[in-house]
Amino acid sequence: MTLAVTGLTRGVVRPQALILLILIGVGALRLGGELEPVLLAIGIWGIAGVGLGLVLGFAGQISLCQAAFVGVGAYAYAILTTEAGLPAVVALAGGAVVAGALAALVSPILRIRGYYLAIATIVLSLLLSALAVSDIGVPGGSSGLSGIPYVEVAGLRLDTPRDYAALALGLLVAFTLGAHVRYGRGRRWRAIQSIRHDEALAGGMGLNVVGVKRELFTVSGAAAGLAGGILAAAFGFVAPSQFSYAESFTLALAVFIGGSLSLWGAVLGVALLEVSGPLLGEAHALHGLLVGAAALLTVRLAPEGWIRRRDDGAHEPAPSAVADAGALAGDVEVAGLRDGGAHLRTVGLSRSFGRLHAVRGVDLDIEPGTVVGLIGPNGAGKTTLLNLIAGEVGRGRGAVHLNGRDVTGLSTHRRARLGLVRTYQQARIITGLSVIDNILLGVDALVAAGVQVPRGDRRALAAAAAKDAGAGHLLAKPTGSLTFGERRLVELARLLVSAPRLALLDEPFSGLSHAEGEALGQVIRTLKVRGTTVVLVEHAIPFVLSLADELVVLDGGEVMASGVPDEVIRLESVRESYLGSVPEREVS
Repeated sequence: MTLAVTGLTRGVVRPQALILLILIGVGALRLGGELEPVLLAIGIWGIAGVGLGLVLGFAGQISLCQAAFVGVGAYAYAILTTEAGLPAVVALAGGAVVAGALAALVSPILRIRGYYLAIATIVLSLLLSALAVSDIGVPGGSSGLSGIPYVEVAGLRLDTPRDYAALALGLLVAFTLGAHVRYGRGRRWRAIQSIRHDEALAGGMGLNVVGVKRELFTVSGAAAGLAGGILAAAFGFVAPSQFSYAESFTLALAVFIGGSLSLWGAVLGVALLEVSGPLLGEAHALHGLLVGAAALLTVRLAPEGWIRRRDDGAHEPAPSAVADAGALAGDVEVAGLRDGGAHLRTVGLSRSFGRLHAVRGVDLDIEPGTVVGLIGPNGAGKTTLLNLIAGEVGRGRGAVHLNGRDVTGLSTHRRARLGLVRTYQQARIITGLSVIDNILLGVDALVAAGVQVPRGDRRALAAAAAKDAGAGHLLAKPTGSLTFGERRLVELARLLVSAPRLALLDEPFSGLSHAEGEALGQVIRTLKVRGTTVVLVEHAIPFVLSLADELVVLDGGEVMASGVPDEVIRLESVRESYLGSVPEREVS
């Protein structure tokens, strides 16, 4: 049983998390006179933790340099007040700006993924620490800077731990709520989750993956810089040792323990670690052991953290997301949002992987609204050809033109915004989102392309597409429980609602039941009625022949035949290369 947290948090508190909250409260009461410094620490590191939660938690990017950005903000505040003579309030903002600007400057490291990104952020943290203690670095060196002035606002001077605790906690609440409003719901939340789970899919839906990562990293750095400014003002002293790599790692653990998909989870994690330290008293050396034990318990009992989102579609459908879906589906139609197919032309398209020539000099000229079947034996280069058209592999030779425009040099997301949408051999959906939100990614692709879709109609459009794709009955199912065929239907609904001009379908019939295959066939016919250009890669020849206007056969990466399906399929060279001894009745 779980207890919903109302309001903007959209979270679920595990029963064990309530025990943690009680322990934190009891611990805070036992601190007595030490409570205000602990609250101050919670406020300062909570702001930095929530910022880190955007990058590490929401987007799943392993960042282990957050404490370094806190240090940048602290030193910026110190220098701006003591040497530049700026007012403290301006210096606080300046610390956030400087740290955010530095984060934006180094954000290209987010092109790296996984453990390599973790190593890169550790190196960044170590470099900033080395700069702080070097002779050519910031003033103070390893001894730090002292005599940093307090904050004074409208004649009111903040000069006690209570004052700064109130300031830090107030800013923590404001920042957490603001970050949730911007990034924790709606289109931006879906975008961030698609990046977290499948960057290739995100780009294929028109999302600028690099741009979103850069924004989150910049905001995270700015939050850390603000926290650093408060720290410098509150203590009047800063030193490099306060912002070591170990602090960054501990902060990352706090986000993990509290709940990576909840910003309030980051606050909970920070509070747990900050309260536990003073409670240990003379046994403070055991704090690291306690943190490690908490992390291990989290892995064992609550892998997603002690606070998780209520609308995590992988485990349970969000009731509001599926309410009256049947009624919604009849209110609007997808057709008309972006009708008209694309003219696809490829010129000498080639791609090699080492000595393997996957695609060799492929020339295609597909008129708008045409359904083209692309067949060939395994290893013929069909999927690689689709990847080249979509821009999902390194650039090879040749060119791709859409409606007369050379898009060869365009990124995947820019091609997607021109109306190029695809499916994959393995149906790709975001398990961290509900079924309706997965389909809404297609609506988001329309919006990213500049198509005006009223906010009030978006969920209805998604429900209508689900119904048209035969997935209407899946809206109330958790994404984690979908079968392979059901995942394919959701993927097709997402494609339908994105109103593509060019649809690339990679073996969509694979693994489907007869009923699901019939539903897929209807989806392709719907696309054809809308005038969408379709390239269909498929081994199920009867389905291809029933749907395709033209047939292209690839073998060894080259086009060996093309033309009217019934004629191409009877060519002796095609039958020998691909169909082998398929009985005549199967191709008639």
